[in-house]
Amino acid sequence: MCDSERARQVAERVAEKIRDVTPERLGSDGWEFTRQHVQHFEDPYLDALNAWGREDSEETRARLRDAAERFVGAWRRAGEEWEAAGRPQVREEVPA
Repeated sequence: MCDSERARQVAERVAEKIRDVTPERLGSDGWEFTRQHVQHFEDPYLDALNAWGREDSEETRARLRDAAERFVGAWRRAGEEWEAAGRPQVREEVPA
């Protein structure tokens, strides 16, 4: 299996975990709310995923595992806070 295929499979598992720990529609109705909570964790997760895809080692696996757990945790907290706030639907205005 090629590196990109393995990385894609890991990314799919992380996405499944995010779906498991977040309320339905958080990624669409609550996206603007959520973005503030998860964006800080996204780049470290993607960097770790790419590093692991280039070199599978104990160190890169550990970094990926930690970054993925933090990313999923950020999504979980965002979902909890979104629900506590009454599921606001904040959308950015698009100029005409």
